Amino acid sequence: SGVQACLVKVRQQLAAWWKEHSFRLADLPKRRDLNRVRTDFLDTFVAAMLRENAGGGSPLDRFKLAGVIATWWTDTLPDFKTLLENGFPGVIEGWLDAIADAVIPIPRAPFPLPVILNTVAGHLFGYYAACSIDADALYLREFKSRLNLIMVEQAKRNLSVDECIADGHLRRLVNDFTDRFQRRKSRGAFSQTGVRTISDLILLLKYAAGKLPIDDFRHDFPAVEAPASPIDLLDITLGHAVDELSRPIDAIRHQAKTVTVGTSRKETPPGGVLFDLLAELSFSAKSLLSTNVLALRRIQKAVTAANGYTLYAVNHLDAEGKPGDDATIEIRKRAGVSLRMHSRAEKSGLLMGTKKGIAASGRAYVGQGKSDGAPVVIVPLLGEEERVRHLLLIHVTFNEALSVRERKELLGERANDIRNLIQEYNLAWDDRCLGGIPLGVLLGEPVEVIAGQIKWNLGRLAEGWGQISNLSP
Repeated sequence: SGVQACLVKVRQQLAAWWKEHSFRLADLPKRRDLNRVRTDFLDTFVAAMLRENAGGGSPLDRFKLAGVIATWWTDTLPDFKTLLENGFPGVIEGWLDAIADAVIPIPRAPFPLPVILNTVAGHLFGYYAACSIDADALYLREFKSRLNLIMVEQAKRNLSVDECIADGHLRRLVNDFTDRFQRRKSRGAFSQTGVRTISDLILLLKYAAGKLPIDDFRHDFPAVEAPASPIDLLDITLGHAVDELSRPIDAIRHQAKTVTVGTSRKETPPGGVLFDLLAELSFSAKSLLSTNVLALRRIQKAVTAANGYTLYAVNHLDAEGKPGDDATIEIRKRAGVSLRMHSRAEKSGLLMGTKKGIAASGRAYVGQGKSDGAPVVIVPLLGEEERVRHLLLIHVTFNEALSVRERKELLGERANDIRNLIQEYNLAWDDRCLGGIPLGVLLGEPVEVIAGQIKWNLGRLAEGWGQISNLSP
């Protein structure tokens, strides 16, 4: 193809230029003309690439070509300085030191211990690599929590979108975060975040800081129906970024559990109400993202029964396996209470709403139906090419008898976010507040909604005590 031919030509030009000018680096220890070499490399590289493409239209202009050399030079400058002072042996020694620092030493041991130790070392290396990615998720999570506190305060003041963006407190928070975010990104952070997520995040930060006109928001995000505010969409996008960055550490933890159970024994298939239904429909844990396996295992104790289900097929995804405007959904199988219910998929085959969000994110949903409030679990199921091909909507009964401690375990970090919001209302926090919230709300609604419900419950409780005190003699 034309692209392949262009790529081959560029590689040939690059090889010819390197063969002609690379001796300048070899002469660095003797000539010590580092800045002159940089200037010569910039000039000769740009001239060579433009000369070879004269008349044919170069894929890169003069400035982009200069940027290629400038970026490469900056990235390699520490090695050039070492070469200048210590020659090539010094450069190689530096590389070996860097490699040695990343090596996990394995002690000598009789067979078969070396095999086991190598396996453990491999998982340990993967775990620490995933931890470095998870550190990026933690950084975004902390900013998201602070953003949520400001959003709650703005909601209490009933501010318009323009007033929210003009809020000096919000702008200081966003601008400070943006500066630190860009510095971290330039050092290679957030590399595991999806291209679309990271580009949306950068753009939304500009809208939230008031650097872009709000009128352009709809043009940049035409598919957004709700929320209508860049701040709300920024909050959602931060959540997506956190999920993407948390996947490696969740997968490593899941693998570690598999390894430590016993290397000579197969992993026991997960059981329980939800996994039993999956098996009945000929799906297994392999049809789930590892994060969803962990999520479903965690909520098993919260589900006492599966009262029915609807299995949907998801079709017409885009090239990246994401649902676009043409994505469709159709019912493949139903059972139980689902047979008596109406589904929007029976009238319109378009994939939309909550189900479209689940298909896009790949994350299971546990909570309540948006239209009828019925307790549901919606599980995205993977097919060929590890893409979401089915959605399984399960009508469940939640175990409302769960203790406060068990409810906190189900919520995880969200329990701390709820507590922080309640304290932001200047109300005293008690873990028992979680016991008065239905599990469908506790598991499926945003922390702001849950905190609002707890605030309302506390208000009713205070009114009740006030009436009792008025009746006292």
